Amino acid sequence: MTTSFARVLAGSVAAASLFLAPGPASAKAPSAPTFPTNVEGPAPARGKPAATLDLWRARPGADKIHVQARLPDGTDALFLVDTGAAVNVISKDLADRLGLQPTRVSGWVEGLSGAVPWQVATVPSVQLGPLTVKNLRVAVDVAGVPDHAGPLPVAGILGMELFARFTTV
Repeated sequence: MTTSFARVLAGSVAAASLFLAPGPASAKAPSAPTFPTNVEGPAPARGKPAATLDLWRARPGADKIHVQARLPDGTDALFLVDTGAAVNVISKDLADRLGLQPTRVSGWVEGLSGAVPWQVATVPSVQLGPLTVKNLRVAVDVAGVPDHAGPLPVAGILGMELFARFTTV
């Protein structure tokens, strides 16, 4: 059974929302904003964003913000929004549940927990509000990634590898 985060976290909605619109596709500005080829959803209306996402906090005044995303198996999951993270990260449990096969690649992922081996997988789709991002590359099973926000499980981190595709306000 999928529980709405809105019901569980009543009273913990952040005061701000995340507004998403297409980011610049190239140095030469197109006549109208366009999404990258792997993003689907409504185009922004004149002067309005393509999507507005609620930001969640584990408790009032908490310093970390989270966003709800719909996964390819139809379930909703909570992700930490980390604009300081270059990559997206998911837990090994989530990768297993989605049937993903992580591949070890050269290099390391560096973060607060130090440098760890780099395993990569591709999530077929992640839906953020009305926007669907296809073939989202993620690091899998990175040590130090928070696994809970208060009582709710956190599925991973959405970082700049995702948010750099958009203009966020």
